Formats: sequence, C-alpha cells, structure tokens
Amino acid sequence: MPSSTRNRTRFHVLGSVLAAALLGDLLIGTVVSSRDEAVAGLVLGLMFCQATLLAVWTALGPVRLFVRAATGLVLTLLLMAAIFFMAKRSTNPVEAWAISGSLGAQWLAVQVPLWLLRFPFGWSIVDTRRWGHLPQRGENQFGIAQLMAWTLLVALALGIARLVVPDGFNLGSARANQTAVTILLLLLAFNSLLAWPLVWATLAARDLVLWLLLAAICGIALTWGENWAFQRLGPGSDLELFLWLNGCQVVLVGSALLLVRACGFRLQRSVRVNDL
Repeated sequence: MPSSTRNRTRFHVLGSVLAAALLGDLLIGTVVSSRDEAVAGLVLGLMFCQATLLAVWTALGPVRLFVRAATGLVLTLLLMAAIFFMAKRSTNPVEAWAISGSLGAQWLAVQVPLWLLRFPFGWSIVDTRRWGHLPQRGENQFGIAQLMAWTLLVALALGIARLVVPDGFNLGSARANQTAVTILLLLLAFNSLLAWPLVWATLAARDLVLWLLLAAICGIALTWGENWAFQRLGPGSDLELFLWLNGCQVVLVGSALLLVRACGFRLQRSVRVNDL
C-alpha cells in the first residue's frame, strides 16, 4: 500500500473514532436521563474522556495550531452543552452548570503541562513513520487570518456564555452556588490529575507497560481520594459513581491513545519537527 494511502487510512480511522464518540456523547446528552449511579458515572466518564483527548489534540497534535485550537474549542463547547442538558434532567441547573463548566475547565487545565512540554522542551506528537518529513514553515504559521478567525470563535463562545450562564446560576441560593463551585473544582482537580499520567503512559516512546501500570495505580488512588473529598468537602458521594467515572476514563482514554500509538504516533522530543 502506498505511503500516502496508509497515512490517509490512519487519519480516517482516528477521525472516525472521534466522530463516533462525539456523536455518542451528543446523543446521550440529549436522550439519557438517569439517576442510577453506574449509568451516570459511565456517561460522565465518556464525556470527560473526550475533554482529555481534545486537550491532548489541542496542545500536541501534529497539525497547525489554529486547526487544533479551533476544533478543540468547538468540540468542547458541544460536549459542554450535551453534558449540561443531561445533568439538568437529573439535578438542579446550578449543579448542571458546575458539571458542564468542569468539563470545559478540564480541557484547559489538561493542556497546561502539555504546552510546557512543547514550548521549553520541544515535545510533541510525532508521526514516527514520516520522521524524515520536514513541514514547510507556512504549514504551521499562525498568521493574521488565523488570529482573526480564532478571535471570532472566542467572541462567539463568550457571547453565548454571557447570555446563558447568569440565568442558570441565579436560580440557586448562595449555598447552592457554593456547592456548585466545590463540585466544579473537585471534578476539575481529580479528572486533570487522572489524565496526565495516562497521556504520558500511552504516548511515551519507551517503557509502555511500566507507565501503564503506574497510571492504573494513580487512577485507583485518585478514585478513593475523590470519593473522600466529595464526602468531606462536597455534597456527599457514592463510591460506585466514582468507580464508573474514573474507570471509564482510564479505559477509554488509554484505549484511544493506544490506538493513536498503534497508528504510528508518539510523544517525542524532537528538533526536526516543530508544529508551531
């Protein structure tokens, strides 16, 4: 099979997986309404998994920065809408906004150490099967056209948030709003901590089994810690919910990034390829 055909096939495979997962999330968000802890944990884990994968794509993807940032933002907003409508049918609007907001915040937070890896140290996701390919400068340049389009996307996102968010939060009391903020911060902290070891374990070039084992141990420890934190600081918790929530994220994020790895992509430090 020619090299160009193989490359297209790999991108089609990865794109199809992402599209199927996103469509599944949107369908679940508009249809599913369940107070069952296992179902709720499974659905939330599926959606937070997507936030992690979109963060990895935005920070480290092997294409132009504008393409990564624009697609990451748009898809994250769609996921936030889906998770809000799902949560709103099972809880009050204030907590629904907190869960939705934690997903958006997770997309941003997971990127922070990944950008630090990329800028000072030169780490990025590299197609190891095209190691000899050096992209032209224009392929990755962030010019005035991309800047204007990015500004428009951000302005639209902020405009929508400005119109909708205040009404949602005004429906709750001060205590309800405080509880919502606690939920947002706890979900953000534990989901982000869960994501980073998985990203490194699945995409690092060496010691795959060792890193996967360490990531699994971290996932178990964080699950117990999150359950404890919600009991002590949040509105209470059910261990079954967090077992499904975090277990789903570990399995799905790990599987998705292992598929990326199987398609020939690795997280490597390189002076040859600079996608910015």
